[in-house]
Amino acid sequence: MFTGWLRALEPDPVLPEPAGGGWADAVTAVLAVSRAAAGRFAFGTDLGMVAAWVVPWEVAVAVSAGCLLAPGWPGKMINTSCP
Repeated sequence: MFTGWLRALEPDPVLPEPAGGGWADAVTAVLAVSRAAAGRFAFGTDLGMVAAWVVPWEVAVAVSAGCLLAPGWPGKMINTSCP
């Protein structure tokens, strides 16, 4: 999911190399997307272009709709109504 967003934010992205495990790969991808978002949404000043401040964990929440660390995602449907 995050590498897809990296490709959407940068015209010619350099995809992150494997970091040695599932969690490490995910963190590397989140950091790459946050850097791409900061570079994409830069604003101008008298001194030139300044990258916006983008917090990596806010990017992770936004991209995953808050479900990145949700236990058992997607949830199982349970019918609790009486017949």
